[in-house]
Amino acid sequence: MIKKLIVSSILLAATALSLVAGSITVAWDPYVGDSSVDTIKVYVATGTNTAFLPGNSNAFTSKTTAVTNTTLSISNLAAGQYTLVATAISTNGLESSNSTSATGFVPLGGVLNFRIQSIP
Repeated sequence: MIKKLIVSSILLAATALSLVAGSITVAWDPYVGDSSVDTIKVYVATGTNTAFLPGNSNAFTSKTTAVTNTTLSISNLAAGQYTLVATAISTNGLESSNSTSATGFVPLGGVLNFRIQSIP
């Protein structure tokens, strides 16, 4: 069974103002559990506390990484407010339900970091 992912903390770190876009870095503890889980997928939607539609169809971007990695960065984001969720994907393509969402403001040239963990 794919373990549900939750967001355990949010850390917003602002940097000096610049003309470059912001980025979001997601970090998680090394995955220990169902060996069929091989991918973590993060969905990003604009706005705070955005409710994701079925299939996360209102996410404007998503990015995946191997479950063996413990970070994922999404770059070139305009300054603004974002809501993020993460899912786990198995080798046969089954996707878990969404993690608890995280929201935050990415200042111009800023960084949004949040941490996810699996729970039994």
